[in-house]
This record gives sequence, C-alpha cells and structure tokens, in this order.
Amino acid sequence: MLKLDTRKHIECTEKASCLATINKMIKLAQLARQFGVLELENIITENDHFMLKIGIALLVDGASPKQVQEILNNLIVTSFATGEELLNQLIIVQSVLAIQENYNPRVLETHLYAFLNELN
Repeated sequence: MLKLDTRKHIECTEKASCLATINKMIKLAQLARQFGVLELENIITENDHFMLKIGIALLVDGASPKQVQEILNNLIVTSFATGEELLNQLIIVQSVLAIQENYNPRVLETHLYAFLNELN
C-alpha cells in the first residue's frame, strides 16, 4: 500500500475536487453492490479519470485484487502526481479495491472521508 510521507493541508478548492471524487466512488459502489460490477462498465464516460477507467476495466475483466492494486499503484508512481491529483488517485485506487471486495457503501464512505480528515 502506498503511504504519504508527509501530511499536507488541503485547500478548500482541492477538498471540493476530492469530495466530488468520493461522491462519485460511493455512487459506483452502490451501483456495483446492487447490480454487479459489470454494470459499472456501462456508466464510465470519456470524461472520467483515467485511473477510474483502468480500474473498472480491470474489475470487469476479472483481475485479482492483488493485480488491480499493483497495476493502479504502478500508474500512481509513474504519473508523478502531487497534491490534489495524487489524493484523487489514491481515493480512486482505494475505492476500486473496495468495490471489488464488495464493501458496504457506507463503510467505503467513512474510509474515503478519512483521506480528508472529515470524520465527525
């Protein structure tokens, strides 16, 4: 699992972007839980994040959790992303893995909000 070496304050605009990603991932988790992972392939659009498209394709193709994690982590490392973009990528990776493990969407929501220190 990737770890962030330092903690960074997240600006409001960055947080809004991350919250949008979290909300999208929770909706995807709800759909996958209700209709199955194959349903997700039908709702991924051209505008979606490349990590999300790849992650969902891996799930639909039946990749193992280890394979999914390794491939997505390698994409993060080679993207050289920082700040908000890195955080969005980490949220997507954790979400895809959780969807693959059939997490309860409410549990996933708590898990993802922890990235923003938004647990109340």
